[in-house]
Amino acid sequence: MFLVRRLLTALALGLAVSGTSALLSSRVVHESRRGVPSGWRAVRRAESSVVLPLRIGLAQSNLDNLETFVLDVSHPDSPNYGKHWSAKQVADTFRPSMQTVDTVRGWLLDSGLEPERVKLVKGGSWIQANVTIEQAERLLGTEYYVYQFGEEGEGGREHIACMEKYYLPEHVSKHVELITPTLHFDVKNKREIHQFEKRTAPAKNIGQPGLGVTYPKTTGTVQELLTELEECDEQITPVCLRALYSFSYTPVAVDKNTIAIVEYTPQAYVPSDLDLFFSNFSPSQIGERPYLYSIDGGYIQTEGTGFNYNGESNLDLQYSMALVGPRQTVSLYQAGDDVEGASFNNLLDALDASYCTFEGGDDPTQDAAYPDPYGGYEGPEACGTVTPAYVMSTSYGYNEADLTPFYMERQCAEYAKLGLLGMTILYSSGDDGVAGNSGACLYPNGTQAVGAPMFSPSFPATCPYVTSVGATQVNPGATVYEAESACEQVIYSGGGWSNVFAMPSYQKTAVESYLYNYPPPYSATIWNSTGTSRAFPDIAANGANYVVAVQGEYYLVYGTSCSSPVSASILSAVNDARLAAGKGPIGFINPTIYTTAGMAAFNDITNGTNPGCDTVGFYAEPGWDPVTGVGTPNFTNGCASAKRLIGPAPFHIPSRGSTPWHYFTSITAGISFVVLTINTLLNVVVSGYDNVTVLSQDYDFEPHYWWSPFITTHNPHCQSHQFLVGDTFNTNVSLFQYSLLALEQSGQSPLPAYGFAYTGTPLNAICNHPLETNTFGVLVNRLQKTVQSKALIVCFDVSQDIQVLALQMSWSMGLLSADRNFLSYNPSNMTFIDILSALAVDLLVGVVAASANTTVGIDSFVASGHMYCPEYEAANGSWAITPNDAEVQQCQNSSTALYTNPVQFSYSNDTVLSSSDVPAVLDQSIANYLQALNAAVLADIGLWYPNNIFASPGMFNATIAPNDAVDAALTRTPALSSFYTFENQTTSAASLMRKTGMIPGSLDTSLVIPSSGQKPATIALSYLCQVQRIKSPLNLIISVIVADASMFTAFYAFWILAASVFARRKSREANVCEGHMLCRDSFVMKNRTSEDDPGSGVSLVTPAYKDEWEQEG
Repeated sequence: MFLVRRLLTALALGLAVSGTSALLSSRVVHESRRGVPSGWRAVRRAESSVVLPLRIGLAQSNLDNLETFVLDVSHPDSPNYGKHWSAKQVADTFRPSMQTVDTVRGWLLDSGLEPERVKLVKGGSWIQANVTIEQAERLLGTEYYVYQFGEEGEGGREHIACMEKYYLPEHVSKHVELITPTLHFDVKNKREIHQFEKRTAPAKNIGQPGLGVTYPKTTGTVQELLTELEECDEQITPVCLRALYSFSYTPVAVDKNTIAIVEYTPQAYVPSDLDLFFSNFSPSQIGERPYLYSIDGGYIQTEGTGFNYNGESNLDLQYSMALVGPRQTVSLYQAGDDVEGASFNNLLDALDASYCTFEGGDDPTQDAAYPDPYGGYEGPEACGTVTPAYVMSTSYGYNEADLTPFYMERQCAEYAKLGLLGMTILYSSGDDGVAGNSGACLYPNGTQAVGAPMFSPSFPATCPYVTSVGATQVNPGATVYEAESACEQVIYSGGGWSNVFAMPSYQKTAVESYLYNYPPPYSATIWNSTGTSRAFPDIAANGANYVVAVQGEYYLVYGTSCSSPVSASILSAVNDARLAAGKGPIGFINPTIYTTAGMAAFNDITNGTNPGCDTVGFYAEPGWDPVTGVGTPNFTNGCASAKRLIGPAPFHIPSRGSTPWHYFTSITAGISFVVLTINTLLNVVVSGYDNVTVLSQDYDFEPHYWWSPFITTHNPHCQSHQFLVGDTFNTNVSLFQYSLLALEQSGQSPLPAYGFAYTGTPLNAICNHPLETNTFGVLVNRLQKTVQSKALIVCFDVSQDIQVLALQMSWSMGLLSADRNFLSYNPSNMTFIDILSALAVDLLVGVVAASANTTVGIDSFVASGHMYCPEYEAANGSWAITPNDAEVQQCQNSSTALYTNPVQFSYSNDTVLSSSDVPAVLDQSIANYLQALNAAVLADIGLWYPNNIFASPGMFNATIAPNDAVDAALTRTPALSSFYTFENQTTSAASLMRKTGMIPGSLDTSLVIPSSGQKPATIALSYLCQVQRIKSPLNLIISVIVADASMFTAFYAFWILAASVFARRKSREANVCEGHMLCRDSFVMKNRTSEDDPGSGVSLVTPAYKDEWEQEG
């Protein structure tokens, strides 16, 4: 009976599909291919008895709403921004309808296939049926051939595919997205064991050298490493990238955040190369490795070595790991073994179970045969086995012409689904400008060849649901502080317009603006000039002269393969900041980056082209362009912008490599909030208006706000409930308490509170104690273990101001030396002015100027556990409340030490100072002390922050004459001459500051010089409100510092303003620069002294007036 049934089935199948005219009469072309990918050629007809597991991708539901769904959770103006979907919601929404399933199943059964051979996969989106090539040809009205990659006789990889097109019944076609194996060349074909010998040569898959996908390029080995910022035009290293993109950040939410790099075997990283790279550029990471997710047999192969096998993986991991730092684990998605390899679909299967093409795993025909009968991977298939990372970077890509539209559209829809889950997916845009991989362009018939006339866009870079990353370069002879241009060294940034995908709505305005203002000068016959197709890239990052360790040597590497992992690392840090604040990941970023606010988070690139196809390509122009997108990342601006976006906490928290330093994580979480709201403060000051009302009830700051080691230091004298801006501090309060209050009101509580302002208690009370025996020491010790750095502790027995300055500087120097190489020289060999200048800049960058995105800002206030209490000062004549009088007494009874190991201060002729020399040196006037720092800061550290300078108000009228310190600074750094020139051998500090861009030329410096009757806070506010052209939040904070020679009261002026801004969500508009204030119960800022007096003074707004003030806004 079984035999009879088989005979009848075969007869029915033959009758159903016999006869060419009958076959085509009721059928339509479902997919066609105009040419084969470059390097492939048909060598023979496929054998009719070979079994193909035919896979039919069913038409999915709701794809017509896909863009709407994605924009709903990704556009910053959407009320559902950040409310990402669950995997179940994605699967349920897009599952094919039962009508589609029944139609396709019915066609197969009517064509004579046995019911048990037709199976619906677990995810419901594919139907599978094993058929011979003879049966497949009859079903699809096509012919199958064996194609070979490479020249005849090379023994390259073979692949089975249809010739040009295949057909489906018209009523079936609308229910099918694609069928494999048919026309697609990034797939693998299963072969019968008895027909093929076990292969000994590696498969030609997406990771195989020579296939033609996007790979980095190299000009060879590096003879000498260049490590200075001035040399970034010749060699790019992590320190160059941090400077280029204002990227200085220590991860906080490492137990919540995830980033992944995708590699395809046989591409593999070399562990010893990681350590070689880290030894020069991130020593604390020596021995670190990425967390391996093996996808369908993916492993770190060691058989193939050299740049062609290790260059891509080494590049991606060395830079992504160095940039995210030692606290954040980088995941490695390694796809495919070295026999069958893998494709993009294997990766997508592993990330989304609903995408898998057959029950229990991915499709062995489309993507790889697992378990592999030919000696490869024999484990289970990857089907939803990998937790999607929040940011994923892939440096591989095809040409659109290599694939069919249906095939690309199905993959692209999958990237959209991953965006719904909250993923940011980055792909390099290509390295051949407007041409395709290897410089191949298109002929009108679809054939690819070098010398063809038509532009050839890349895929997946053209998919509207990935972020496409182009390449830039530091121009020869330029510095990292000058604008980059489009990459024109060795490679050209891929860019242009898709031939497959329509233009997404999110980029319509930006792209139309480019086409209107800078119409490309090319005929419509060589590029898609319709103005209605997807334009790419979206963003860019440096892609030239990367120093990469490969097989024990350093190579110079080029490509958008560099740009994508760098961009991913920066975006991962943005995610970290959002997660630390209790928000979700940024997810699909394209709708955000094309907004006006989004574009402001990128450095616009306006120079360069992307040549190809015998043209100069397109031009980089202001705004978006098809060479560099909206530009390169500016982390300071971008992080602050992303941080302000709404969005809930993530619905799931994947975790790998979480840090054990929970206290430190808590500290930096709170600090990151402060760091990322500085830009908000900048907006307040520059614009003059913002929401600054805080409403409160009764705030007796409970101990749970305070980290336990400091609970005992909470002095009751400092628990008042009101303070005024621009007036004396007539009540006592810790400003950080007010910050906490504001945080609570803005919905950010509970956060750990770390923030005692401290002042002039002799520092030896701290310095002379073992690290583990006092609160400051405990914190330093914990920090040392976390960042693998020794904090520099400087002890002085001098004036109170200098003591405060010294401890803050030493604290920040210890932190920043771990993350920045500008303090990597041996302190024992530093001159005294070297140390002062380095520490002064650290004070600005690491302690006060938290906007520089170091997680240092509040830590310094924690350091000694002291609180500034004006009332106590008035009553006792002392600046500070000390938590432990015994410590102070012990310090006073001990001998004063000049320094503690390992630092030794030397000065002039390397004579070590004695303790008796210290007051003589440091007790000079503040102006004299800082005029030397002006020169030294610019000389030694200035290239990091060229627009910043450290000064006191007295220096506005002071003169700076040549002296030994200035001469030494000029000698050390000749580049200083571009910032610093003498006018008749002397120059005023105000003139110097204007030359360096610190202050605008119109500033009336007389208003910020202390005079009788002026309060320090008033001076600070006056200074802030004049500076309308502040270039960065860092300068803003410096502006506060210079407003008061005693420095410390100015800190308070800053924290008052900052605390008011933290609560902006709960408030209304008010002009900070008109002398407003904060007060208890109704922290409304007004410029009236009473209800009827519109005067310019400031006064407490009592609760009785609260409703009126709120109504008036």
